[in-house]
Amino acid sequence: MQMKKIMDILFDKFSDSLNDKETVDKLNLKIFNPIVNNIFLQIYPYFIFFSVIIISLFVLLFSILFLNIKGLYK
Repeated sequence: MQMKKIMDILFDKFSDSLNDKETVDKLNLKIFNPIVNNIFLQIYPYFIFFSVIIISLFVLLFSILFLNIKGLYK
């Protein structure tokens, strides 16, 4: 029973300190922002590649559609 009380007290203190604005700001500045920046730096070439593929597919789709319509009325 003593261990449960100690754990409850520790958990309450930890949750109070974790909800503090200064602690949240430090966590954001020192932990979350570098992780997000690193992930973005590693993934952005794939976003660019995917965007180029999607744009080229739309251009190809519209050119095929235009050529088919042009061929119908020729």
